[in-house]
Order: sequence, then C-alpha cells, then structure tokens
Amino acid sequence: MIAGLNDNDNVYRMYKKFGFVDMGRIPLYVRANRSFIPFLSVIGNFAIKLFYTPSDICRHIRGRNEDLLFEEIARFDDSFNKLWEAASAPFGLIVRRDSAYLNWRFADQPYWDYKIFKASLKGSGDPAGYIVLREGGSRGLRTGVITDIFASGNDPDIMTSLVDFAVSHFSKRDDIALIRCDMLNKDAGRALRECGFVGIPSGTRFMFTNIKGGLDAVFFADRGNWFLDYADSDLDLSGQRIT
Repeated sequence: MIAGLNDNDNVYRMYKKFGFVDMGRIPLYVRANRSFIPFLSVIGNFAIKLFYTPSDICRHIRGRNEDLLFEEIARFDDSFNKLWEAASAPFGLIVRRDSAYLNWRFADQPYWDYKIFKASLKGSGDPAGYIVLREGGSRGLRTGVITDIFASGNDPDIMTSLVDFAVSHFSKRDDIALIRCDMLNKDAGRALRECGFVGIPSGTRFMFTNIKGGLDAVFFADRGNWFLDYADSDLDLSGQRIT
C-alpha cells in the first residue's frame, strides 16, 4: 500500500492516473490566537478572548491531567519505542513512530526548528505521549503549527492535555495569529475541538493505492481507521516559512 498527501491539482491528476483512490481532504483545525489586524488589535484580541471563554472554561473545569508533566527534549530516546509499542495498537493505520523514525523526522532534519515536548506521568519518567510544535506561515499569517501529536488511543485525556499544552504554549506569543493542526483521526479531532479549534476547508487531499492484492480494500478505504497528520508527508517540510 502506498499513501500520499497532496495540495496540487497537477499532482492530484498524476496520482489518479496511477490508480490512487481519492480519500477526501485531511481535516484542518484552527484556533485564533491574536488579532491579525493591527489597528483593531485591542478590540480583536478582546473578541477572540470572549469567543473562546466558554470552551476555555469547560476545558479548565475538566482540567489538564494534573499527573502529567511536560518537558522539552532535543531527541527521542529508546523509551519512545515502548510508547509506540504500547500506544499504537488502538489505531488501525498509522505511520510507525519509534525513536529512530522520530529522530530522523524531527531532530536530525535541518529545515524547521521543531520544539519537541514529552508528556510523562508523575513518578514515572516514561513518556505517555508527545507533541511537536513549530512556527511558520499559513494563509499569510504567522502561525503556530501542531505538526505531530501522539498518545495512546485508549486515553483521550492525555491527547486533550497535549493539545491544551500547545494552546498554552502559543498563547504566550503576541506575534502568533493562528494555531493550526492538520489531522485525520477522530479522537485527536475531538481533543482539538474540546480545546476551541474549529474545522475549516482544507486544500490537502489524502490518496492511497492498494499495491498488494491481499490487503483489505474496505478497511483501508475507511477514513475512521487512519491516523494521519502533516508530519506524515513532505508537505510540512515545504510549508511557508516566516522569519
């Protein structure tokens, strides 16, 4: 099986020519962080705060998992292999996320200044999940990007706490207008919505082709079985960079 993401009509036509199945578009979730209209910054920021007050109150009542500690790390050690083995089972179709792949994808690449945060339970030290953040541009605006997020599909509270951490991280920045996350997974999507993100039209198509006759085409064609985000393609590496 070969899967690919694309946001270009010419690439789309090429994929179709080679028999790829169009699985629709990858959901794009966004949350406003600051007003991006300078002369309306005071009013705009007040309106943004007012808009998110109900969801933020609900989120804070529910609370971030108090047993979860966040730590910025430079690399993924072998403990993330255990996380991958333990946490990946609930996801039907997902790109492998062991330490070798994660270091290759985020720690060793020279293009983006990724910020990697490990979430671990108090008294454990072993990762319960992680989130990878970066800054860039989206639709002409300086944007905070949730590039990758991973935790056990059996523990939605950890996923929500990871998203909540990203919101808190970017909310400290006055120059970040938007926070975005491209994500195809119902549990991660639910966590994003609980943290005030809304879905908007996306230009990113998801396509795959079944190159082995023994694969279950019905299973692969069900979007509910997939866990995909921007980190699973080169689109994240080619995104608009703002300095």
